[in-house]
Amino acid sequence: MKKNIFVCLSLAALAMGTVSCGDDFLTVEPSTKLGLDGYYVTQARIDEAVTAAYDPMHWYDYFSGWCPLFLVSDAQGDDIYVGGGNEQDQAEIHLASQYKLTSLMNFKGAWTTSYSGINRSNLVIVDAEKADLPEDVKKHYIAESKVTRAFYYNQLWKFWGNVPYYDVNLTFLYIAEQKPADEIYRLVTADLKEVLDSKALPMKETAVRSGHATWAFAAMLYADFVMYQKDEAAYPQALAYMKEIINSGQYKLMNEFGAIWEQENEWCDESIFEINYYAKGGIRDWGDANKPGGTVVPAMIGVDGLSGSPDYVGGWGFCDVSKEVYDIYEETDQRRDGGILCMEKYIADCATRGIVVKYGGRYQNTGLFLRKYIGRIGGNDGATKSGDLNWDNNQRIFVMLKRY
Repeated sequence: MKKNIFVCLSLAALAMGTVSCGDDFLTVEPSTKLGLDGYYVTQARIDEAVTAAYDPMHWYDYFSGWCPLFLVSDAQGDDIYVGGGNEQDQAEIHLASQYKLTSLMNFKGAWTTSYSGINRSNLVIVDAEKADLPEDVKKHYIAESKVTRAFYYNQLWKFWGNVPYYDVNLTFLYIAEQKPADEIYRLVTADLKEVLDSKALPMKETAVRSGHATWAFAAMLYADFVMYQKDEAAYPQALAYMKEIINSGQYKLMNEFGAIWEQENEWCDESIFEINYYAKGGIRDWGDANKPGGTVVPAMIGVDGLSGSPDYVGGWGFCDVSKEVYDIYEETDQRRDGGILCMEKYIADCATRGIVVKYGGRYQNTGLFLRKYIGRIGGNDGATKSGDLNWDNNQRIFVMLKRY
């Protein structure tokens, strides 16, 4: 105790002694400084800002809550059960499925992620407007950033409804008016329509630039807003945009529905927009979800206790597909077994080849799993950090699915 008191008194004396050194002593200056003013003035540097604006899209699968947004959405309907170990395993998703989320128990990471993306998108718009660039290039950057901003507002609008809205970043005191959901809808769809009518974005990007916003992505976002809003007055416009995508000839259906979800078919002819994830060199790790790399989704929804499979890697047993959904498809419909893995059929098929496959069966197990995103063998090869968090499997946001 005496030793502790002595240390505390010594530190206090030291602290008081530093006052005489002046304020400069308390100011930490970096050895090198690079101010933002005048930095984002070239196309190469604005490209850096654009990359940063897309980065938060990666966080939706894991960031601050282990709540992939597609899983939260589907759990609130009849398509899937949450699964996992029990109702306390990712309790936020279980509460969402029961419409019992609270102000303290929710997937708040998605809120932070969305506003991070909005902030960065707004910065790109400001930088592009100031930069000395050809007018068409400037318009492209502004249009692209309005689309990414609309994507982030789309998540907020769907999950929270009335949210703070701003299209110019806030300054001190950092307060924005919370707008009604209907007003958010009006503002964002007007933004998207302006982008679409300007034709500033290409219908489809080159393979090298896959992952950047396109005209087709903006059109799909517009239709997404309109359908969720049930805005019948806007249905003809949304339909016209959809027809323009189809008639462009730049997108077409794959011969096999199940092939869309394989790694080699990321950004296939049918894909309109995907969030890119990369296992190779991935450094996402426990507590560092916003680091670059792969996705955690295949681990979360993987078949629990899986052994002997020549195709898939096991996982934590979330996202059990309901039997009613599986049964509603006709046997000849590619979407059934192309998107859903029926373990009973899979085990029987493997047995005909002399392969013994087993699995467990966690909470809410139906024996039906979301085949689209289950981890394939080798799908996390090359990850520098945790393999569970760095799967090489893009999330498909919009694909063409006109199949009968």
